[in-house]
Amino acid sequence: MNDRIVRENIFADPKLIAHRGLTNEAPENSNPAFRKAGENGFWAIETDVHKTKDGILVCNHNQTVDEQYDGSGTIAEMSFSELKRYHFKGAWTKKYSPEELSIPTFSDYLDACKKYGALPFIEIKIDDIKAVIEAALAIFSEDEIIISSTDLKRLIDVRKYSERVFVHHIFSSQEAMELLCDQGPCGVSYNYPRLSSFPKDLLERTHSRGAKLCLRAGDTLEQAAEMIEIGLDYIPTNCITPAQLKQYK
Repeated sequence: MNDRIVRENIFADPKLIAHRGLTNEAPENSNPAFRKAGENGFWAIETDVHKTKDGILVCNHNQTVDEQYDGSGTIAEMSFSELKRYHFKGAWTKKYSPEELSIPTFSDYLDACKKYGALPFIEIKIDDIKAVIEAALAIFSEDEIIISSTDLKRLIDVRKYSERVFVHHIFSSQEAMELLCDQGPCGVSYNYPRLSSFPKDLLERTHSRGAKLCLRAGDTLEQAAEMIEIGLDYIPTNCITPAQLKQYK
């Protein structure tokens, strides 16, 4: 397995995941957010992948564009040219150009990860696993790619196309973790909103099976620091940068 994924999470080189890009600097899942995350040296950049009616992979959290964009519609029911007519709305329009605020393609995201040396942490929101993996493999090797999902079946389906891609199950269970461990390199997050309520023996059981572990999310320096101290393997964050965490300790 790639050492960049499995290496120890330490203060000198924290494994921080920019959740949907660096979203306190740019709109979530936008090209500027991916660029800002890359410029700030994140270990990985996370995104969500959907597919348009004409087969283009794009980055957006929801199935529709209604929440973030100045338009309305379901991505799977729209062509890419239709989607490109819409732009992020709100205060971001004063900071970025219309072109920067149009929906990014999955290729845009992968190129940004590659340019800045960040691992792609891809939450897959469609059943076309093959298309996502093939697109990622055009830029990255198998053991540099992380595929995540709340849908266990989609992660199991990853193994039809790759034995080496790292998979991450969101809001997992011990049973699901053990199933994934039997199939290949994997990590999980458990649904404990408060770090104080997380049972430390679950961390030990997870590591004993060879799985990596994170919790959501390290959005303060104190939270992120405690996550490293207790032995979590990577940390999703919406606002903390690697430089800030290094300086904190």
